[in-house]
Amino acid sequence: MRALIFLDTNVLPRQGSIRNVLMSAVLKVASHNDLRVCISEVVLEESVNIRKSLVAEAIQKLQEAFNQASKLMELEPIYIPDLSEIASSWRDELEAAFEVIPLGGVQAVAALKREAARRRPARDGKGARDSAIWLSALEVAVANGAPVHFVSDNRADFADTANANLLHPDLLEDCKARGVEVIYHRNLDSLLDKLSSKSQNTPSIGSVSAVKNMFLEALFETGLPHRISEEFYGSAGFSLDAEVKDVKKIKSYQVDDAILSLVDIDVEVDTESTGDGDVKEIPLLVGCRAWVQSSHSAGAISSIDVEEVSSVTVR
Repeated sequence: MRALIFLDTNVLPRQGSIRNVLMSAVLKVASHNDLRVCISEVVLEESVNIRKSLVAEAIQKLQEAFNQASKLMELEPIYIPDLSEIASSWRDELEAAFEVIPLGGVQAVAALKREAARRRPARDGKGARDSAIWLSALEVAVANGAPVHFVSDNRADFADTANANLLHPDLLEDCKARGVEVIYHRNLDSLLDKLSSKSQNTPSIGSVSAVKNMFLEALFETGLPHRISEEFYGSAGFSLDAEVKDVKKIKSYQVDDAILSLVDIDVEVDTESTGDGDVKEIPLLVGCRAWVQSSHSAGAISSIDVEEVSSVTVR
Protein backbone atom coordinates (compact mmCIF):
# COMPACT_ATOMS: atom_id res chain seq x y z
CA MET A 1 0.00 0.00 0.00
CA ARG A 2 1.11 3.54 -0.74
CA ALA A 3 1.82 5.93 2.12
CA LEU A 4 -0.73 8.53 3.21
CA ILE A 5 -0.38 12.15 4.28
CA PHE A 6 -2.12 13.37 7.44
CA LEU A 7 -2.19 17.10 8.19
CA ASP A 8 -2.65 18.91 11.50
CA THR A 9 -4.65 22.14 11.77
CA ASN A 10 -1.59 24.33 12.24
CA VAL A 11 -0.17 23.60 8.77
CA LEU A 12 -3.36 24.64 6.95
CA PRO A 13 -3.59 28.20 5.56
CA ARG A 14 -5.19 30.65 7.98
CA GLN A 15 -5.93 33.21 5.25
CA GLY A 16 -6.73 33.11 1.55
CA SER A 17 -7.40 29.99 -0.48
CA ILE A 18 -6.48 26.49 0.62
CA ARG A 19 -4.39 26.30 -2.54
CA ASN A 20 -1.67 28.75 -1.61
CA VAL A 21 1.73 28.09 -3.19
CA LEU A 22 2.94 25.61 -0.58
CA MET A 23 -0.29 23.63 -0.17
CA SER A 24 -0.78 23.61 -3.92
CA ALA A 25 2.66 22.01 -4.24
CA VAL A 26 1.81 19.40 -1.60
CA LEU A 27 -1.43 18.46 -3.32
CA LYS A 28 0.22 18.28 -6.75
CA VAL A 29 3.19 16.17 -5.61
CA ALA A 30 0.85 13.92 -3.61
CA SER A 31 -1.43 13.47 -6.62
CA HIS A 32 1.53 12.61 -8.84
CA ASN A 33 2.64 10.00 -6.29
CA ASP A 34 -0.93 8.72 -5.93
CA LEU A 35 -0.93 9.57 -2.21
CA ARG A 36 -4.09 10.37 -0.27
CA VAL A 37 -3.99 13.63 1.69
CA CYS A 38 -6.14 13.37 4.83
CA ILE A 39 -7.31 15.52 7.72
CA SER A 40 -9.20 14.48 10.81
CA GLU A 41 -12.77 15.61 11.35
CA VAL A 42 -11.35 17.48 14.35
CA VAL A 43 -8.92 19.37 12.07
CA LEU A 44 -11.78 20.25 9.74
CA GLU A 45 -13.84 21.75 12.56
CA GLU A 46 -10.85 23.53 14.12
CA SER A 47 -9.89 25.11 10.79
CA VAL A 48 -13.46 26.24 10.08
CA ASN A 49 -13.75 27.77 13.56
CA ILE A 50 -10.40 29.54 13.19
CA ARG A 51 -11.51 30.99 9.86
CA LYS A 52 -14.84 32.11 11.39
CA SER A 53 -13.03 33.81 14.25
CA LEU A 54 -10.61 35.65 11.95
CA VAL A 55 -13.40 36.73 9.61
CA ALA A 56 -15.60 37.91 12.49
CA GLU A 57 -12.72 40.04 13.80
CA ALA A 58 -12.06 41.49 10.34
CA ILE A 59 -15.77 42.26 9.79
CA GLN A 60 -15.98 44.01 13.17
CA LYS A 61 -12.96 46.18 12.33
CA LEU A 62 -14.40 46.95 8.89
CA GLN A 63 -17.75 47.95 10.41
CA GLU A 64 -16.10 50.12 13.06
CA ALA A 65 -13.92 51.85 10.46
CA PHE A 66 -16.95 52.48 8.25
CA ASN A 67 -18.96 53.88 11.16
CA GLN A 68 -16.14 56.24 12.09
CA ALA A 69 -15.64 57.39 8.50
CA SER A 70 -19.39 57.91 7.98
CA LYS A 71 -19.33 60.52 10.78
CA LEU A 72 -16.92 62.59 8.69
CA MET A 73 -18.32 62.15 5.18
CA GLU A 74 -21.21 60.74 3.22
CA LEU A 75 -20.58 57.12 2.23
CA GLU A 76 -22.45 54.63 0.13
CA PRO A 77 -23.55 51.50 2.02
CA ILE A 78 -20.93 48.77 1.93
CA TYR A 79 -21.34 45.06 1.49
CA ILE A 80 -20.62 43.07 4.64
CA PRO A 81 -20.12 39.35 3.91
CA ASP A 82 -22.23 36.83 5.80
CA LEU A 83 -20.10 35.00 8.33
CA SER A 84 -21.89 31.67 7.90
CA GLU A 85 -21.46 31.79 4.11
CA ILE A 86 -17.72 32.39 4.45
CA ALA A 87 -17.39 29.54 6.94
CA SER A 88 -19.41 27.24 4.68
CA SER A 89 -17.26 28.16 1.69
CA TRP A 90 -14.08 27.40 3.64
CA ARG A 91 -15.52 24.05 4.74
CA ASP A 92 -16.29 23.23 1.11
CA GLU A 93 -12.70 24.07 0.11
CA LEU A 94 -11.28 21.81 2.80
CA GLU A 95 -13.58 18.92 1.95
CA ALA A 96 -12.75 19.27 -1.76
CA ALA A 97 -8.99 19.32 -1.17
CA PHE A 98 -8.65 16.61 1.50
CA GLU A 99 -10.09 13.29 2.54
CA VAL A 100 -11.79 13.91 5.89
CA ILE A 101 -11.38 11.06 8.41
CA PRO A 102 -14.43 10.83 10.73
CA LEU A 103 -13.83 10.76 14.47
CA GLY A 104 -15.43 7.66 15.98
CA GLY A 105 -16.87 7.48 19.47
CA VAL A 106 -14.18 5.05 20.59
CA GLN A 107 -11.45 7.45 19.49
CA ALA A 108 -13.16 10.38 21.21
CA VAL A 109 -13.33 8.49 24.51
CA ALA A 110 -9.71 7.34 24.13
CA ALA A 111 -8.64 10.95 23.49
CA LEU A 112 -10.32 12.12 26.69
CA LYS A 113 -8.68 9.31 28.64
CA ARG A 114 -5.25 10.32 27.28
CA GLU A 115 -5.90 13.88 28.39
CA ALA A 116 -6.87 12.71 31.89
CA ALA A 117 -3.78 10.51 32.07
CA ARG A 118 -1.48 13.31 30.79
CA ARG A 119 -0.39 10.95 28.02
CA ARG A 120 1.12 12.51 24.91
CA PRO A 121 0.25 14.38 22.88
CA ALA A 122 -1.87 15.52 25.86
CA ARG A 123 0.05 17.26 28.65
CA ASP A 124 -0.84 19.07 31.88
CA GLY A 125 -4.49 18.01 31.67
CA LYS A 126 -4.91 19.49 28.17
CA GLY A 127 -4.78 18.07 24.68
CA ALA A 128 -7.91 16.01 23.99
CA ARG A 129 -8.17 17.47 20.49
CA ASP A 130 -4.50 16.80 19.75
CA SER A 131 -5.00 13.27 21.05
CA ALA A 132 -8.03 12.78 18.81
CA ILE A 133 -6.03 13.96 15.79
CA TRP A 134 -3.16 11.61 16.68
CA LEU A 135 -5.46 8.63 17.20
CA SER A 136 -7.09 9.32 13.82
CA ALA A 137 -3.65 9.27 12.17
CA LEU A 138 -2.88 5.95 13.85
CA GLU A 139 -6.24 4.54 12.80
CA VAL A 140 -5.61 5.51 9.17
CA ALA A 141 -2.20 3.80 9.30
CA VAL A 142 -3.70 0.61 10.76
CA ALA A 143 -6.70 0.53 8.42
CA ASN A 144 -4.59 1.00 5.30
CA GLY A 145 -1.52 -0.97 6.30
CA ALA A 146 0.62 1.86 5.04
CA PRO A 147 3.05 4.43 6.47
CA VAL A 148 1.60 7.84 7.34
CA HIS A 149 3.40 11.15 6.85
CA PHE A 150 2.14 13.20 9.80
CA VAL A 151 2.68 16.95 9.43
CA SER A 152 2.32 19.19 12.49
CA ASP A 153 3.99 22.37 13.67
CA ASN A 154 3.04 21.43 17.25
CA ARG A 155 6.55 20.36 18.23
CA ALA A 156 5.89 20.79 21.94
CA ASP A 157 3.41 17.91 21.95
CA PHE A 158 4.44 15.70 19.03
CA ALA A 159 8.19 16.07 18.59
CA ASP A 160 11.09 14.46 20.41
CA THR A 161 12.43 16.93 22.97
CA ALA A 162 15.99 15.99 21.97
CA ASN A 163 15.40 16.25 18.20
CA ALA A 164 12.41 18.27 16.98
CA ASN A 165 12.59 16.56 13.57
CA LEU A 166 11.58 13.21 15.08
CA LEU A 167 8.41 11.90 16.65
CA HIS A 168 8.33 11.83 20.45
CA PRO A 169 9.38 8.42 21.91
CA ASP A 170 6.00 8.02 23.66
CA LEU A 171 4.25 8.35 20.29
CA LEU A 172 6.71 5.97 18.69
CA GLU A 173 5.60 3.45 21.30
CA ASP A 174 2.00 3.93 20.10
CA CYS A 175 3.17 3.13 16.57
CA LYS A 176 5.13 0.08 17.73
CA ALA A 177 2.16 -1.28 19.65
CA ARG A 178 0.01 -1.08 16.50
CA GLY A 179 2.71 -2.24 14.10
CA VAL A 180 2.55 0.91 11.98
CA GLU A 181 4.98 3.59 10.80
CA VAL A 182 4.31 7.29 11.26
CA ILE A 183 6.87 9.68 9.78
CA TYR A 184 6.87 13.07 11.48
CA HIS A 185 7.32 16.37 9.62
CA ARG A 186 7.47 19.74 11.31
CA ASN A 187 6.18 21.57 8.23
CA LEU A 188 5.07 21.17 4.64
CA ASP A 189 8.55 21.96 3.29
CA SER A 190 9.91 18.94 5.15
CA LEU A 191 7.18 16.78 3.62
CA LEU A 192 7.97 18.01 0.11
CA ASP A 193 11.67 17.36 0.66
CA LYS A 194 10.81 13.76 1.53
CA LEU A 195 8.52 13.18 -1.45
CA SER A 196 10.45 15.09 -4.10
CA SER A 197 13.54 17.12 -4.81
CA LYS A 198 13.69 20.78 -5.79
CA SER A 199 14.34 21.42 -9.46
CA GLN A 200 15.88 24.38 -11.26
CA ASN A 201 13.82 23.57 -14.35
CA THR A 202 11.84 26.50 -15.73
CA PRO A 203 9.31 25.94 -18.53
CA SER A 204 10.02 28.36 -21.35
CA ILE A 205 7.67 30.45 -23.45
CA GLY A 206 8.60 28.24 -26.39
CA SER A 207 7.88 24.98 -24.59
CA VAL A 208 4.41 26.17 -23.49
CA SER A 209 3.71 27.61 -26.96
CA ALA A 210 4.64 24.23 -28.47
CA VAL A 211 1.63 22.71 -26.68
CA LYS A 212 -0.64 25.73 -27.11
CA ASN A 213 -3.74 23.64 -27.83
CA MET A 214 -3.18 21.67 -24.61
CA PHE A 215 -2.68 24.90 -22.69
CA LEU A 216 -5.77 26.60 -24.16
CA GLU A 217 -7.90 23.55 -23.39
CA ALA A 218 -6.76 23.72 -19.74
CA LEU A 219 -7.37 27.48 -19.72
CA PHE A 220 -10.87 27.11 -21.16
CA GLU A 221 -11.75 24.52 -18.50
CA THR A 222 -11.59 27.35 -15.94
CA GLY A 223 -14.57 29.01 -17.65
CA LEU A 224 -12.50 31.75 -19.32
CA PRO A 225 -14.58 31.93 -22.56
CA HIS A 226 -17.77 32.45 -20.55
CA ARG A 227 -16.05 35.12 -18.46
CA ILE A 228 -14.82 36.99 -21.56
CA SER A 229 -18.25 36.73 -23.20
CA GLU A 230 -20.03 38.14 -20.14
CA GLU A 231 -17.53 40.89 -19.31
CA PHE A 232 -16.69 42.16 -22.80
CA TYR A 233 -19.33 40.97 -25.29
CA GLY A 234 -22.58 41.09 -23.37
CA SER A 235 -22.81 37.28 -23.41
CA ALA A 236 -22.53 37.25 -27.24
CA GLY A 237 -20.26 34.93 -29.20
CA PHE A 238 -16.67 35.70 -30.13
CA SER A 239 -13.58 34.09 -31.62
CA LEU A 240 -10.07 34.32 -30.26
CA ASP A 241 -6.41 33.76 -30.95
CA ALA A 242 -3.81 33.51 -28.20
CA GLU A 243 -0.06 33.91 -27.83
CA VAL A 244 2.01 33.06 -24.76
CA LYS A 245 4.00 36.15 -23.77
CA ASP A 246 5.62 35.29 -20.44
CA VAL A 247 6.23 32.30 -18.15
CA LYS A 248 7.52 32.86 -14.62
CA LYS A 249 8.44 29.93 -12.38
CA ILE A 250 7.30 29.97 -8.77
CA LYS A 251 8.44 26.49 -7.69
CA SER A 252 9.61 23.29 -9.37
CA TYR A 253 9.88 19.76 -7.98
CA GLN A 254 11.24 16.56 -9.44
CA VAL A 255 9.56 13.22 -8.75
CA ASP A 256 11.37 10.40 -10.55
CA ASP A 257 11.61 11.62 -14.17
CA ALA A 258 8.74 14.08 -13.86
CA ILE A 259 9.29 17.81 -13.33
CA LEU A 260 6.32 19.56 -11.72
CA SER A 261 6.53 23.34 -12.11
CA LEU A 262 4.15 25.91 -10.68
CA VAL A 263 4.23 28.90 -13.02
CA ASP A 264 2.50 32.20 -13.74
CA ILE A 265 1.68 32.54 -17.44
CA ASP A 266 0.71 35.73 -19.28
CA VAL A 267 -1.20 35.27 -22.52
CA GLU A 268 -2.14 37.88 -25.12
CA VAL A 269 -5.66 36.99 -26.31
CA ASP A 270 -7.04 38.71 -29.40
CA THR A 271 -10.84 38.44 -29.45
CA GLU A 272 -13.34 39.34 -32.16
CA SER A 273 -17.14 39.31 -32.11
CA THR A 274 -18.98 36.82 -34.28
CA GLY A 275 -22.41 37.02 -35.86
CA ASP A 276 -24.26 39.89 -37.53
CA GLY A 277 -23.54 43.54 -36.93
CA ASP A 278 -20.38 45.58 -36.64
CA VAL A 279 -17.21 43.65 -35.88
CA LYS A 280 -15.90 44.30 -32.39
CA GLU A 281 -12.27 43.56 -31.56
CA ILE A 282 -10.90 43.57 -28.02
CA PRO A 283 -7.24 42.71 -27.27
CA LEU A 284 -6.88 41.16 -23.81
CA LEU A 285 -4.09 40.16 -21.47
CA VAL A 286 -4.88 37.05 -19.42
CA GLY A 287 -2.83 36.02 -16.41
CA CYS A 288 -3.09 32.53 -14.95
CA ARG A 289 -1.33 30.18 -12.53
CA ALA A 290 -0.72 26.62 -13.69
CA TRP A 291 1.11 23.39 -12.96
CA VAL A 292 3.24 22.29 -15.89
CA GLN A 293 4.49 18.71 -15.97
CA SER A 294 7.45 17.85 -18.17
CA SER A 295 9.96 15.04 -18.54
CA HIS A 296 13.40 15.54 -17.04
CA SER A 297 14.98 13.28 -19.66
CA ALA A 298 12.98 14.35 -22.73
CA GLY A 299 12.14 17.93 -21.71
CA ALA A 300 8.74 17.89 -23.41
CA ILE A 301 5.61 19.10 -21.59
CA SER A 302 3.16 16.27 -20.99
CA SER A 303 0.36 18.08 -19.14
CA ILE A 304 -0.82 21.51 -18.01
CA ASP A 305 -3.29 22.12 -15.19
CA VAL A 306 -4.51 25.72 -14.81
CA GLU A 307 -5.33 26.36 -11.15
CA GLU A 308 -6.77 29.85 -11.52
CA VAL A 309 -7.17 32.77 -13.89
CA SER A 310 -5.78 35.68 -11.88
CA SER A 311 -6.56 38.56 -14.25
CA VAL A 312 -8.31 39.45 -17.51
CA THR A 313 -7.62 43.02 -18.66
CA VAL A 314 -7.81 45.03 -21.85
CA ARG A 315 -4.35 45.69 -23.15
